[in-house]
Amino acid sequence: MSTKDIELCMQKADVWTLLRAFIEHKTRTTAVKGLGDVGGNRLTVGDFHGYLPEKPWDSIKAGKIRPNVPMMAGVVKHEGTFLLTTIYDGMRNRNQLNDLNFVKYGLLERVNKVLGTEDPSGSLVAYQIRSLFTPEQLESGKFENLTHGLTDLAGSILVKAALLREAQASNAVNPNATFLYSFDYRGEKTRFGYGADTSHYPFDGGVHHSDDLLYLFPFPPGEPKLNERDTRMARQMVDLWTSFATTGVPKSDLTGDVEWKSMSDYSGPYLHIDEIPRLGSNFYEEFTVATDESRRHTAP
Repeated sequence: MSTKDIELCMQKADVWTLLRAFIEHKTRTTAVKGLGDVGGNRLTVGDFHGYLPEKPWDSIKAGKIRPNVPMMAGVVKHEGTFLLTTIYDGMRNRNQLNDLNFVKYGLLERVNKVLGTEDPSGSLVAYQIRSLFTPEQLESGKFENLTHGLTDLAGSILVKAALLREAQASNAVNPNATFLYSFDYRGEKTRFGYGADTSHYPFDGGVHHSDDLLYLFPFPPGEPKLNERDTRMARQMVDLWTSFATTGVPKSDLTGDVEWKSMSDYSGPYLHIDEIPRLGSNFYEEFTVATDESRRHTAP
């Protein structure tokens, strides 16, 4: 079948058929090759209109970064739970979670492949094991004992590493104009599951992907009622975002004596947005935040 015939076929198909076919394709291809090889699941480079002529990383390496443009960039604390649901469901559907040997010896390799970061050298898994898991957790062969480390692993690959790299590139050409944050506040509402049932997961969403947006835009749409804590956080967030949009410097009276300082080196400083905000100095700590907290809570 020629490309033209394929295009005509897709033009005649109804939206529901196209969506269902894509979801089936995405599920099947992700299971075999990982997210990096799923068509339609990534930015389209070299499109007809020239919107994205090359990969963003290639642009960064070539120094194609706009000067004199302030940037505010950040993550939520537990980014990884967003994708961990997909990983868990896929492995459960294949009965892999009941295979102790797979969980002990093959799970991390599998997760890396699904996330598009397969490493045949074994060095990536070695660093992940050293920093995110204990021997006892791996030896247990139980997925639920690995969720903190997997949350960090998925969150770093999915969002945190790429965002930090972009902020570093911006800071290199726009000194004193790049503001980095981690949103750590856990309120009454969450986007975990995006409306789907999450009761079967052996983990919760934590501070879930896009939870920061709950305090910038109404959710659910309309006039959602926020409790007193969440209302205060919403006011702080709106202050920070609107002041940055108007002046290029995010500020809020609700952060108290904590001044959000722009990046000045490779990993910070950055603002922890929470009920009691604070400045961090090493953003790489966010790559192991769930693991570090779980170890502090279980320490004798």
